[in-house]
Amino acid sequence: MIIADSSSQDISSRLKEVYKGSGGSASNACCKLQSAYDYKFGSILLVEDMKGTLPDQKYSKYIGGLADKNDFILADLGYQTFETFDKQRAFFCFTI
Repeated sequence: MIIADSSSQDISSRLKEVYKGSGGSASNACCKLQSAYDYKFGSILLVEDMKGTLPDQKYSKYIGGLADKNDFILADLGYQTFETFDKQRAFFCFTI
């Protein structure tokens, strides 16, 4: 069972060149952390930082690529892309 999710945090505007935020009334700098955890084996499969403005769909190909045949992947709807998951022989559950 692979659990995938992301978390974002507004950070100092001094880092806006590296971690671009949404701007406007939102933060000028935002960092998003992508992660995937293999529950069965207790191992971290993925931890990566990225700009807070990038959608989770950008990581769906990596999450799907972590799956072996008949694996079960639990993720939120932000990771859903049929092009990626349709090619896998794993089971997927997307939470709302």
